[in-house]
Amino acid sequence: MSNSSDLWTFIVDTDKYSGNFEREMCAFMTGRVGECGCGDDLAALFFEETGNNPDEPHEVNPHIVEQPDDHGCYRPCSIHPTPGFFNDGFGGEYPDSILDTPEGEQEVRDRIIAKCEEYIQREMTGVPHTDHWQKVIDEAKESISKYPSYQSVAIFMNRRPTDEEVVVLIERAKGFLAASRKLDKDTDRGYISHEDINVLGFRLVKEMTTGTLDQAWSATGENE
Repeated sequence: MSNSSDLWTFIVDTDKYSGNFEREMCAFMTGRVGECGCGDDLAALFFEETGNNPDEPHEVNPHIVEQPDDHGCYRPCSIHPTPGFFNDGFGGEYPDSILDTPEGEQEVRDRIIAKCEEYIQREMTGVPHTDHWQKVIDEAKESISKYPSYQSVAIFMNRRPTDEEVVVLIERAKGFLAASRKLDKDTDRGYISHEDINVLGFRLVKEMTTGTLDQAWSATGENE
């Protein structure tokens, strides 16, 4: 015997590290912000543009749910790995295809080695790490290590969004950069106006959490 609860994740894939804007994009797309309050100015734009009541934010898109981050802060979104891309371990984001040519592979290798040599030179925070960074250099000369590239924004939902809701999400995701830049100009807040964020596509993922009955007892306390 088992029971399950479903979590749907609407994912926006981009070409930039999404940790710089995931909460703001979610706020602009849905009007929802987490406990941290980040993106409230873009959520205000959502309510202004959609005509929904800003005094009842949880009445709008009630199927959007919040999940705790690594610090226990509940948020309706998070960064998410992007298929077809990888991180070099030093903040460099690349398409997988760059490793298909010797020139592309060497470009990634040169950046890794340059970053390691920079750290060796600085002896980070006064503690020598020369042996570690030299080991990374030696490994990079043999092969390139690939790490997840978090360029996507995941929005949590407790049900599948309707086709109409998906259309709105896609439309607002595409309008996020222009709206954010306008807000930057109007308020001089200076969040992300320096970045050209290109939306690459959208995904909808269904995640199932299943619980299996381990043991049961009758009212008399006997095993069943």
